[in-house]
Amino acid sequence: MVPIPVVHNFYNFEIDYYVRSRKYDWLALGSKQSSNFRHLKHAVDRIKKGNPAIKIHWFGGSTHDWLIQLPIASCDTTSWAKSGAYGIIKYWNPRNEELDKTDYIYVGGRSSILDSSLHHFVTYPFRKDLEEYLQVNFRFTYQDLCGYDDKFNMQLVNMKYYTDMEKRINDERLRRGIPLE
Repeated sequence: MVPIPVVHNFYNFEIDYYVRSRKYDWLALGSKQSSNFRHLKHAVDRIKKGNPAIKIHWFGGSTHDWLIQLPIASCDTTSWAKSGAYGIIKYWNPRNEELDKTDYIYVGGRSSILDSSLHHFVTYPFRKDLEEYLQVNFRFTYQDLCGYDDKFNMQLVNMKYYTDMEKRINDERLRRGIPLE
């Protein structure tokens, strides 16, 4: 078994070296450069141009809008855990008109400042839909997200969000003609 190299510099010799070696079925992208779409796309394009059969893993990434545009075979993230630890759940709101229908819902906890991208659970305009989703999928009520095991429960909700997101991304990539690997 050959270890999978992690590319840290998307603009130097690393990508070309690994592609030309013809030793690797997979390359991983993991650096601060992977937090900028333009840089990530540059790396993916270089790998696929050099050898379209190489599969790509993206470390520390799970951005919906990026994943629907790039032929990335796998990725990982800790967002499900970190968001829950800070009192935030992610909810795919079917009523949201954007392609990425994610709403960020602040339930309570460590975060003391509510930024404009967050909704508060209590005043969330689609609270009834969210509560139904929580009940159907987890048998949770709002109190389950506030009381004992609140962080664990929020992390569980977020884990399902990301598990479901995989199917949504794959469906959108197929619609766009971007290969699944």
